[in-house]
Amino acid sequence: MIKSVITDPSVSAYTHIDTAKGEKNGLVVASRELKQYQFAQRFFVNSIYGVEMNQNGTGFHDITELIYDEDDGTPAEWDWTSIIGLWDFASTTYVYSGTVSIDGTQTGNGSVSQGDNGSLFDLSNYNVLTGYIYLTGWPTIGTKQVLIYGWNTGTGTIVGNSVNIGNYINTLTLNTWQRFIIPLDDLDLSGKNIDAIRVQNVSTGGGSAPDFYLDTLCFGGISGTDTTGILEYTIESDQHSWLHVYGLNITMVDEYDSTLANATMPNLPYNTLLGVPELENGILLQVKSGGEFLFTNVFRTLFDFISLTSIRIDCSGSDGTYTWLKLYMEFVQPIILKSEEVDKLSITIRDDLSQLVRMRCSTSCKLENRHQ
Repeated sequence: MIKSVITDPSVSAYTHIDTAKGEKNGLVVASRELKQYQFAQRFFVNSIYGVEMNQNGTGFHDITELIYDEDDGTPAEWDWTSIIGLWDFASTTYVYSGTVSIDGTQTGNGSVSQGDNGSLFDLSNYNVLTGYIYLTGWPTIGTKQVLIYGWNTGTGTIVGNSVNIGNYINTLTLNTWQRFIIPLDDLDLSGKNIDAIRVQNVSTGGGSAPDFYLDTLCFGGISGTDTTGILEYTIESDQHSWLHVYGLNITMVDEYDSTLANATMPNLPYNTLLGVPELENGILLQVKSGGEFLFTNVFRTLFDFISLTSIRIDCSGSDGTYTWLKLYMEFVQPIILKSEEVDKLSITIRDDLSQLVRMRCSTSCKLENRHQ
C-alpha cells in the first residue's frame, strides 16, 4: 500500500477525515462559498440629476446638420454614393420624411455607402448622431450589424470608431420606422473633424445580412447654456471589484387614477407609461461588458416592458390621485460588471419624462473584492 496525504504546500495544511460513529469515513470539505461577497444595492445615477429619472431627455434639437434627407447632395445635405454594393439613395418604397430614403435591402455583407460633406466638418458643437431606420429583415442567425462611423476621405481612414445601429433600436421590430440616437462619445467623435459618414452592412456566422432603409440622418447639438442632451444613468463596479447584478427594479409614480369603475383590477393601460403617452424614442437599456453590448432593448410603453419574459409587474398601488408602479427584471444569470474592463449597465432617457412625478431604477447586487 502506498501512503498518500492530501496537503496544501502553500500553508502546510493537511486534510482531515470525519469518522463519525455509524457513518462511512469521508473527507472534511468546506461547504461555504469559495469567494466572499458584500451585499450591495445600487441606483442608476446621472452626473447632473442623480437618481431622479423623471427628466427631459430631448435637449439636442437646437442645432442640426443635415446629412441625408432628400438626396439633394451638397450644400443642402451630404453627397451620398455607393462604395461597395448596390445602394439606392432615392428609394420611394418606404419614406420617413420627404419623398425618398436610402434603400439597403439589396446590399450584402461588407457593403458600404458614404455621405460626403466635401470638406472637413467640425463636430465641436454637436453631441449626437440621429436618424431613422426601417427594418424589413434582421436574421437571428449569426451576428448582424449595421455599422455607422466617421470617415476622412483624404487619408482614407476611419475617424473614431464604428457602432452598430442595432444597439440603439429593437432589432426584432420590423416594418416600422425606429429612431436611433447615438451619442458622439460612443462614436469617439466628440470635438473631432470628419468630411464623411459611412454605413456598412455586416453579417457573420451564417444567415443573410440585415435589410433596411435609412432616412433623415443628422448631427444634433445644443446651443446656449443647457448642455445635457440625452440623459444616461449608469451603474458600474467599484475599483478593483466585480459587481454581480441579479436584477433591477424600475419604479415610477404619476398623477394618474388607476382605479377601474368596478374596481376588479388596476387600470394600467398597456400602451402608455401610466399617464405618459407612448414615447417616440423610448427608454434605452444597455448592458456593456468587455467593450461589447451583451443586451440592448428600447421601451416605449408598459407593453414593451411586460412582453419580456424576465420582467414582471412586481406591485402597484394608488391613492386615487397618484399611482405607483414597480417593475422587476430578473436575470437568469447575474450580469458581472468588471471594473478593469469598464463594464456598465446604462439606462438612457431620450424623451420628456418630466410629466412623471418620480422615477428611479435600482439593482440587487453583490460585490466581489478582487484583492482577495
